[in-house]
Amino acid sequence: MKKLLLIILPLLLIVGCSKPLDDELLIDRGGVKNQQDSQKPYSGKVFRLNENGEKKLEGSYKDGKKDGKWTEWHENGIQASKITYKEGEIFGIWISWNDQGQKEWEGTIEEYNAAVKEAAELAAKIAAEEARLEEEARLAEEARLAEEAARKAEEARIVEEARLAEEAAAKLAAAKLAAKNASKEAATERAAAKNALAELAKLKKAAEEARLAEETRLAEEARDWFQKGYDADENKEYDKAISFYLRAIELKPDYASAYVNLGYAYRKQGNYTKAIESYEKAIELKPDYTDAYNNLGYAYENQGNYTKAIESYEKAIELDPDYALAYNNLGSAYYNQGNYTKAIESYEKAIELDPDYALAYNNLGSAYYYIGNTQQQISNYKKAAKLGHQDAQEWLEKNSYNW
Repeated sequence: MKKLLLIILPLLLIVGCSKPLDDELLIDRGGVKNQQDSQKPYSGKVFRLNENGEKKLEGSYKDGKKDGKWTEWHENGIQASKITYKEGEIFGIWISWNDQGQKEWEGTIEEYNAAVKEAAELAAKIAAEEARLEEEARLAEEARLAEEAARKAEEARIVEEARLAEEAAAKLAAAKLAAKNASKEAATERAAAKNALAELAKLKKAAEEARLAEETRLAEEARDWFQKGYDADENKEYDKAISFYLRAIELKPDYASAYVNLGYAYRKQGNYTKAIESYEKAIELKPDYTDAYNNLGYAYENQGNYTKAIESYEKAIELDPDYALAYNNLGSAYYNQGNYTKAIESYEKAIELDPDYALAYNNLGSAYYYIGNTQQQISNYKKAAKLGHQDAQEWLEKNSYNW
């Protein structure tokens, strides 16, 4: 679960509410939902009904993307899922139930993908072991058939020699009996070995299942504490949130998402040193964690360490070259350094990646203001206003500009 942190300079974004709409009436334009009579991304609540008139889903969009809690129901009225979205992506814990009300999944999207991967790896190991046992059985059967063929050939030879010499036949019969007994002993030993291998495989499987069950139990308990921390964050109870996230980490020491949210809670308290430590631990656990790098940059920026902030944002961009938010935040770090040329380049890259990024247009206009280019300042404020940036709209109206 990630906390997306936006910098609004110099204006602040205020989101409004509207009457819920039927989700099927919205139009998808490049992954962004709009009303049929509007080019503006839709922000507000939505719903959808089943053919029987019962509620099928309800949720909300922000700037044309799923945002907040979404709930779906089966046709029989039983809840089917509960998912939280952030800017169109699944965010945090999501839960699903079948049409009998039985829970099928509860966890984050990262945990779901990890569980699928782990199950596939286990299935591959089991398949490999079964293939090995089948190959041993095939080789044993080939040996048996070869032995049977040799035995028959030997019997034919003995019969022929018995016709010529009774004594030779007796000696050959004795040799055959000895060979047969040895074959039986070898078969018994092979069967015992096979049974031992099967028993060993069962013991290994049982031990692995016990280990996975304990890991699952601890992970589920950790997720519960993580959710409590998230809820406390939402209520701005940061002391509680910190204690809950620390408990989740105690249960699951490699819980990178918990470290990111712990850093967020510390940052909201103004404890930027602790926030930085938490984000760095998340990165240690998950070196490609782009959101951790982005939040780390934001904490450094709060400290006034713009050089470190820039390094962190650039690392997030290196990992994800399409990370528009990181480009916007990089621009803000350069802006706060007074490097308005670099700030403008970063804001323009964010807009190139997300042409409907109202905040980036607003920030770009502010940067142009500080280099004395009021024409570009006003132009970009107008673009931000058209995309729904309320503060940009108010500034333009206050200064008698049409948008």
